[in-house]
Amino acid sequence: MNRRKKRFCLLILGLTGLAALFRLFRLDAALEYDEIWTLENYASASLKVIFTELALPNNHPLNSLAVKLTAFSGGAPQWIRLVPFLAGVLAVPLAGAAAFGLWKRRSAALWSMFFVAVLPQAVLYSQQARGYSLQLFFLLVFTAGLFAARRRPVAGCAGILLGAAGAMLTLPTSAFYLAAIGSAGLYRCRKDYRNRLPAAFSLAAAGAGSLIWVLVNLKSFEANRSWGSPIDSFGDLFSFLIDTAGQNLPYPVLFGALTALLLGFRRSRPLLWLWGCLTVSAVAFNAGPPRTYLPLAAATALTAGYGIDLLLRRFPGGRKYLAACFVPAALAALAAAYRQPYPDWYAIHRTIRELPPEITVVFPANDSNPLAWNNAPESYREQLRRIAPLPPGHAERKLLVVSRDGSMTGSTSSGAETKIPLSVPGIPVELDAMHGMLYGLEELDGPPATGTPFLAFIRPLPEPEAKKLLRILSAGQECLFLNFWLCTPVTENDILYRYYLAGGIAGEPEKTGWDAFLHEKPGATALYRIVPAGKSR
Repeated sequence: MNRRKKRFCLLILGLTGLAALFRLFRLDAALEYDEIWTLENYASASLKVIFTELALPNNHPLNSLAVKLTAFSGGAPQWIRLVPFLAGVLAVPLAGAAAFGLWKRRSAALWSMFFVAVLPQAVLYSQQARGYSLQLFFLLVFTAGLFAARRRPVAGCAGILLGAAGAMLTLPTSAFYLAAIGSAGLYRCRKDYRNRLPAAFSLAAAGAGSLIWVLVNLKSFEANRSWGSPIDSFGDLFSFLIDTAGQNLPYPVLFGALTALLLGFRRSRPLLWLWGCLTVSAVAFNAGPPRTYLPLAAATALTAGYGIDLLLRRFPGGRKYLAACFVPAALAALAAAYRQPYPDWYAIHRTIRELPPEITVVFPANDSNPLAWNNAPESYREQLRRIAPLPPGHAERKLLVVSRDGSMTGSTSSGAETKIPLSVPGIPVELDAMHGMLYGLEELDGPPATGTPFLAFIRPLPEPEAKKLLRILSAGQECLFLNFWLCTPVTENDILYRYYLAGGIAGEPEKTGWDAFLHEKPGATALYRIVPAGKSR
């Protein structure tokens, strides 16, 4: 091995190590909602369930299988993140292989590896037990296999087949990426088909297998599609593109990709093809959230590496100095992309425990799940403490609504997450990485005025009695279940007890059952009007 090749290999190892360091951070953080859902619903499920229940977006089959295998290791719950972590780290050298296949330059491959190693969304989903990191890994295996098939037919064809199968078994959206990448590869090799027949046959087999998988599970994928957002106008399309690029592409990646299009348009056209294909798929089949476009962000990062390489080649005499200046500047800009903090559910629970008992905290419906699960059973006890009667002479109750805009977010009777805007002025507060608004609570002993925002407690009662009071409360008015996951059933002496926290906008008194709610079980219920902080009596 000559000196230049040895340095190249050492740089590959260094960039892979950099990727591992970035992904180790927060790997031990509390589990998030989707991870908990996968762990609770699929860790003990059969393989048949994992590979056939595809209508819900939380089941990414290969990731669910990895969760199932790692969940029984006996370690901490965070062990379920091991496979996505490894996939995220290995995606970096695969990105280098794909970039080298595209541009036949080691320096471009190294820059591409650098951008993928520190790409914020790639890092984030390597730290969570979700399927996005695995999908990116397999799509890069597929892409690298396409370019390796000419010189190494066996390895290349294996990469094409393995990458396509793994990507499709992880996320159904992989079909769009495979079609876009495969068609771009075919076009690029259109003048050299005879030397690439094994790759062409493998590509055809991968396409046929993907099509069969889609057709067999078409009903499930159609149901899954309903979770997407329709694009019905040019305004919707513009917002989709801006949101996708803004949340996935930090400034250095955008700069590098635009540089590649300006200085090397002909060899950067695959990026435009991928963006075009995925835009058409979003219009035709509904747009997903920005995280579903992680592979598109990685493709942009690969092209950014090529762009930086082209730029440095324009200044051969000073490219080492330019590179030395660009790397720290890029890292600083990428660090700014991590500026949006993520909730630490352990720290948030500790903060809540330190709040005075008269403050009732309301979380968005889905956020109450990781808070409850990661801190159980103390989180349930804390919720009970927040709705328990206060001793005489205690300070007036207050309400802390965790929300950027002050809206109360809860669950409807059908389980859908819904917001109720509060027109009452509140005091902004910070709760770890989350924002909230502080309000006052005025206790009522009769019906609130129509249109008044209210908060209601149902303290622990045998389940039939608690559910009856909840039905009375919900009749004739807009009412949400609050902190749904924190209000868990409690069994004592073989009796199942329930307690609830609810809120909403009061309906017309004659159409509601306020008197029955307040007086049927004295002491078990409480009703409050939400008022500006300091205005309660």
